[in-house]
Amino acid sequence: MPRPMKDSGVEWIGEIPADWKLIQLKRFALVNNGKEIQTEIDKSEDAIPVYGSGGVFKYTNTFLYNGEAVMFGRKGTLGKPIYANEKFWTVDTMYYLTFSDELFAKFNYYQLIAFDWVPHITQTALPSIVGSEIVSCKFAVPPLDEQQRIATFLDGECARIDSVIEKTRASIVEYKKLKQAIITRAVTKGIRPARTMKDSGVEWLGEIPTDWEVQRIKNVAQIYGRIGFRGYTTDDLVKEGEGAITLSPSNLFELKLIYDKCSYISWEKYKESPEIQVEKGDILFVKTGSSYGKSSIVSDLPLQATINPQLVVFKNITIDNRFFLYFLQTPSIKSEIEGIVSGGTIPTMTQEKMKNFHLCIPPRAEQKEIAQYLDEKTAAIDLLVEKKNQLATELERLKKSLIFEFVTGKKAVPQ
Repeated sequence: MPRPMKDSGVEWIGEIPADWKLIQLKRFALVNNGKEIQTEIDKSEDAIPVYGSGGVFKYTNTFLYNGEAVMFGRKGTLGKPIYANEKFWTVDTMYYLTFSDELFAKFNYYQLIAFDWVPHITQTALPSIVGSEIVSCKFAVPPLDEQQRIATFLDGECARIDSVIEKTRASIVEYKKLKQAIITRAVTKGIRPARTMKDSGVEWLGEIPTDWEVQRIKNVAQIYGRIGFRGYTTDDLVKEGEGAITLSPSNLFELKLIYDKCSYISWEKYKESPEIQVEKGDILFVKTGSSYGKSSIVSDLPLQATINPQLVVFKNITIDNRFFLYFLQTPSIKSEIEGIVSGGTIPTMTQEKMKNFHLCIPPRAEQKEIAQYLDEKTAAIDLLVEKKNQLATELERLKKSLIFEFVTGKKAVPQ
């Protein structure tokens, strides 16, 4: 028999069971600030975990709190609560809640997963949340024993969903490894049946087909970057419609360019550097930053475009540009990149060193043959990965919906 319900008066919560209370979280929870950590140590049995918005990311030898708590981001990554029941430290971009005996910490963790964070996030360059504002919000609270039953039930249900999500994401990793292996094999050994091989003379390339040759990038393409006087400042950036696109690493995705989020540079600054004006058939390559080595081909352009200082552009490519793009994905190239990258917090590589990267080149007809083969193979794998990602997203949505139904009392824990 359905239990009697009442309107909570809170839009995101909706109806709640008639015997549940609607209470400001601050009646049962105290919001605490994280602190900057001074001492970092290696992971060990006695090490204290340090939490950031993504979970544990390093260890220390002292703790900020010992016991049950729920953490959530103050800046940056928001709306992703973390439950802990241990000695821990959390950084100054996080809050952590501690609780009275009237609110079960794990139940509140699930409440905060279901919570509508959006109205409380500041719309600034670095989005943030005020902890006192969150604990001033009203939450639906059942009797303590029911809180515990709901939390225990959700632990089990979420663990089952998380297991499927984990397996799904693991399969995505395997598909990506397979894609990498297919690309590497094709552009260094070919796709034709058994053939005579020769030593490439380059250690990491090993043997290559006898009719292939080894060249350096400078012999098959010209490389240009935005350096020195070609740099620009925020004063050169303009609104959409008032200048050219200036491409950044975020525009490079899965060997293609995406234009969902673009910055724009004044026409004057764009025309100042014609050598880095992007054209169809060019290949873009990230030379600076955490995603160095990422590359994409320019297959379409919605508007004139140039590059920002983190990228270089390969132009006047004398071999098949798709073959060249695929070769840039190999561990061989990545090993050369790793050997020349310099810098600590912002790794980078010079254009002069990049010109000397080795690559092995088949006859022109075979370049096209390999590129076509890889277009088909990688597209098929990308489709499988997309479906797996969609499944993981749907499972995450299912989990959040399940949590919402139980922490607002719309469904009761099965007896």
